[in-house]
Amino acid sequence: MSRPVLHSAARHTLIAVGLTFLIVPALPHGNADPRRLTFEARVSAQEAIERAYYAHQIGATRPFEEIVPRDLMETKVRTYLNQSTALERVWGISVTGEMLGVEVRRMTERTRMPGRLRELFAALGNDPLLIQECLARPLLVSRLARQRFAEDRAIHAPARLNAESLRARLESGAISPSFDHPLRTVIHLVRRDTSSAQGSSEPLRLRLPGMAGPGTEVDWEIFEQVARRLPKAVGDVGPVIETDEAFIVHALLEKTPARLRFAQFTVGKPTWDEWWKAAAVRSDLEPNPFEPSGSLSTLVLPSVEAVCVPDTWSPTATTGAPAPRQEHTAIWTGTHIVIWGGLDYVGDVVLQLNTGGRYDPATDTWLPTTTTGAPVNRAYHSAVWTGSEMIVWGGGLSSPKNTGGRYDPVSDTWIPTSTRDAPLGRIAHTAVWTGEEMIVWGGEGDCCLFWPESGGRYSPAADRWLPMSSVDAPQGRWLHAAVWTGAEMVVWGGTNPQPPDYLNTGGRYDPVADSWQPTSVVGAPTARQGLWTVWTGNEMITPGGTVPTGGRYNPDTDTWRPVAAASFPLGIGSPASVWTGSLKIELRAGGAVGVGLYDPALDAWSPGSTTGAPSRRNRFTVVWTGSQAAVWGGEVLTIGGTYDETNDGGLYCPCTPTTFYQDADGDGHGSSSVATQACRAPSGYVANAQDCDDNDLSVWTTPSEVMDLGFVDQVSLGWSTPVEPGGLAVLYDLLRSVTAADFTFGTECLVSDGPDRTTTDQATPAEGTAFYYLTRAVNGCPAGDGPLGNDSGGRPRPGRACP
Repeated sequence: MSRPVLHSAARHTLIAVGLTFLIVPALPHGNADPRRLTFEARVSAQEAIERAYYAHQIGATRPFEEIVPRDLMETKVRTYLNQSTALERVWGISVTGEMLGVEVRRMTERTRMPGRLRELFAALGNDPLLIQECLARPLLVSRLARQRFAEDRAIHAPARLNAESLRARLESGAISPSFDHPLRTVIHLVRRDTSSAQGSSEPLRLRLPGMAGPGTEVDWEIFEQVARRLPKAVGDVGPVIETDEAFIVHALLEKTPARLRFAQFTVGKPTWDEWWKAAAVRSDLEPNPFEPSGSLSTLVLPSVEAVCVPDTWSPTATTGAPAPRQEHTAIWTGTHIVIWGGLDYVGDVVLQLNTGGRYDPATDTWLPTTTTGAPVNRAYHSAVWTGSEMIVWGGGLSSPKNTGGRYDPVSDTWIPTSTRDAPLGRIAHTAVWTGEEMIVWGGEGDCCLFWPESGGRYSPAADRWLPMSSVDAPQGRWLHAAVWTGAEMVVWGGTNPQPPDYLNTGGRYDPVADSWQPTSVVGAPTARQGLWTVWTGNEMITPGGTVPTGGRYNPDTDTWRPVAAASFPLGIGSPASVWTGSLKIELRAGGAVGVGLYDPALDAWSPGSTTGAPSRRNRFTVVWTGSQAAVWGGEVLTIGGTYDETNDGGLYCPCTPTTFYQDADGDGHGSSSVATQACRAPSGYVANAQDCDDNDLSVWTTPSEVMDLGFVDQVSLGWSTPVEPGGLAVLYDLLRSVTAADFTFGTECLVSDGPDRTTTDQATPAEGTAFYYLTRAVNGCPAGDGPLGNDSGGRPRPGRACP
């Protein structure tokens, strides 16, 4: 009898890949490396680091030497050497080899891209001296110098004195808060008596961002929170409030149960860039650039592949991170996440920002974006990555802007975008990058009265704007979605003028023909706003927004099809989404940031882990790094029930969801009729679908072939238990035939559903003939008769039913 081929169910196992280490010995503690690390050697090391980063820069088309010229690398080396000297001479901090060793160990232990960090170390030849001096030192001294600068009361004393003087003049009446002043902004809030609008469960904090006209509607809880922190009576002046970037004074202009109007006076602090570039500050900071500082400590270098542990979260660093904010933008360059702009609150009073940061997951380190040449403060703007620059445009609050800037993260420099022929200023618009142009469209214009149905095309190569046709363009809107398909921009959804009119219409814009075509409304999802869409390569997938279901749009066929509803809670609030190449990751605010993984090939959702996820928040950003979804910033719900901006975040490494089947009877085998997709087996589910009766734990599948049938003595036969019995109670049939090729006709059932693995046969075959026997296992499954093996031709052998 031929033996069966055994098939075992494949197991889906998530393996946590830990760090292994290569110990690189250094000189004994307290001894300096005898090598002279010349300025030229530092520049060569800087070039090696820059080349390692540039190899991963998304969309890079220009030669490395053009992007990172020699003089830029020299400037970077001089900068970190000068900052080292500033720490020592201004703040009395000498950077030692031990401190640099601690920084290297921090990077090794906290890296979020260990393979990338390994590349950086390898680019420096795994040389402890070069790693400490040329990779760790620039990061450490920049962070320490900026921290000391921000905390230096003497440096910021003049700004504080100006703010105190301004407050005194306001209090004495020498300055009237009702009149224009260069430092004054008037903020007008109107109380809304519901905590939700249009089905949204998230707070309405500055939900309508225009600051002019009749006032900005805010949720009643936010209104009361602001009122408690403002001066008590009309005409009163509040204390001087210090933030990371300014000193602020408030004066109350109007207060009713439903309306607040107040003047906000902002005295800016000197920025790091202003202080650092001042000749008086830098004149005595030139160091001797040819000697390494301090001593070397033993280095521990990572020796690990570039992987992350599936379905897990890891936090991003907060040390050195940009100031807390919401309504900012974020892009991924291939090596860094760049955060810029947004809103921050002091006592729940809004401040627009023109600061940002560059986060490197390989070293788990933040560096600030320069403010020199940066666009003026704004929020609700757009940002795209071109392959060499981040372009930000538009945004604002009381005065929507048509200005922008181009930021080079390699050189940490800004240049402005042209305003000639630029579209009208707007907020909450969309922008896409075509490979050659940035296309902006829609948004809200000045004073909440202008809702552009127009847009513009910006070419950074020519620094010029080209108009967009408005013929057949969709109805004007803001808070809509837009994707670039490779040939067209598709816009969809959003909100039309007040009162909010949510839309489920859209359009496809062809920049080559400068023409629009409408998107079909047949089968389109219900109207919604605040969308995060993804482009899969052939479809635009829109999430549920403030409603639970979404849709998939194919621009080639101009057709919609629905997205299956998730069978698990995704969390509350507007979703944010990224596309991994095979899965859409959707994140929402809940008890923590909720995670849903959508597989369009299966039209199926699976839950992702929330263990270690960032805290509940709204208005955060998320980008896809190629291996992880990075969440950062937003406003978080505090223990006291209020919302505050945050500057923390997390990186989520997705899994490949697996199908699991319900195991209702707990026998370790699941039912094919009840299945779910998940990263790991939910409680009560297993990875196989073999159970024929999920209400009976004694049976799950048809037994396999019975083996080892043979005579124990002249009349007794015995056999072994099947390798796969398919249940706890297995019965057996024993068939006897006079023909080896036929167990169907002329066949007797010597045993029918017998519980034993032995039997006797007293019969004797006729002279010159023989008896042939087959046995099979049987259980309670429907059609629960096990196989009888294969014949000599490899075909399954048939047999009669017993009894």
